[in-house]
This record gives sequence, structure tokens and C-alpha cells, in this order.
Amino acid sequence: MAQIHQGSNNQIRANFKEKEFYSGCADAPNPHFLDDVTMDAVQAVRTWSGKPVRITSTYRTDLCNQLAGGSTYSQHKLGKAIDFQWIDGADNAYFVEAFRNEMKCRGPLWDQLRAMGVGGFGFYDTFIHLDSRPGLAAWDYATFDSENINSAFLQGDLPEYCGSFDSDNPTDLPSTGGKKKVGSSRS
Repeated sequence: MAQIHQGSNNQIRANFKEKEFYSGCADAPNPHFLDDVTMDAVQAVRTWSGKPVRITSTYRTDLCNQLAGGSTYSQHKLGKAIDFQWIDGADNAYFVEAFRNEMKCRGPLWDQLRAMGVGGFGFYDTFIHLDSRPGLAAWDYATFDSENINSAFLQGDLPEYCGSFDSDNPTDLPSTGGKKKVGSSRS
């Protein structure tokens, strides 16, 4: 766990200053703690996409979590969760879907995040949630396709079709005509 100070310009990850990880809660303590795994995870996603991301939620107080509509057992309250989106609106729409597809198809970024200790994956139309809970939990409120990515989905067979992703040359995602995935199952 790292101590995160409000307004600090310390560079604590390759593409992030400490203040970017500071809680957006009006009643947040200064400093507060934030799990290193979640900070490393958002850096890995930033590196994967090659595009800047904006962190929209980290540590939450009980009141702030309640106001945000968060779960009673939210990992945000433990300083173990991060929500983020890509800064450019057009990029955000593409990369949120590309990230969801990468997780759905359990590509290299999935392997990297799981190896780092990321256990919580939340998929939304405009942002992504990651957390460092033990085990695996996934929920899907995105509307990109009809497949609901939940914890059981991420432990079952791979989908028959998966899109490809290259941040320098973005190509097909399943909703735009994906490519067949080699291999049929993986745990």
C-alpha cells in the first residue's frame, strides 16, 4: 500500500503523478492509502493502449462510496480499486470496448493483470474498474455485445470469435466482425 498525498507532483508510475491517484472524495483523508497492484494495473493498461487515461475513482470514504452508488463491500473503500477511462472521447469508446474484448478473450493483457494480482474486473460503456481483491470477480454493464462477462464466463471456454488489437493499427473487435480465436478453452 502506498500513501497518496493530495496535490503531490511526484512521478509514481511511468505515466502518472501521485496526485492523479488521490481520491476525488470531498471528505478523503490526506494522505490515504492505495494498493500498489491497482496503480501498477492502470499503468499496464495505459502502456497496452498507448493512449493517456484519466483515473476517475480510487479510494472512497463510506459517505463518498454511498453517494457514488458503490457496493457496501466496495474495494474502493479499502483502497484496492481504480476506475479509469481514456481521455479522448473517441479513443475512450474504442479502448473501453477493446479492453473488454481483451479480457473476454483472455489475451496477453488478461494474463499480465491476473499475474499482477488483479481479481476484480468491472466493464461499463464509458469506464473500466479494476481491483486487487483475492480470487476473481467480474461484472458487465457494457452494451457492446450480447455476451455478459461475469466471473463464471472468465473461467469457462473462450468465445469462438475474438477481435484483434494493435494500438498502432486498431482492427476488428467482435461487434465489427472478429477473427477466430485459436484454441478452445483456458482457465
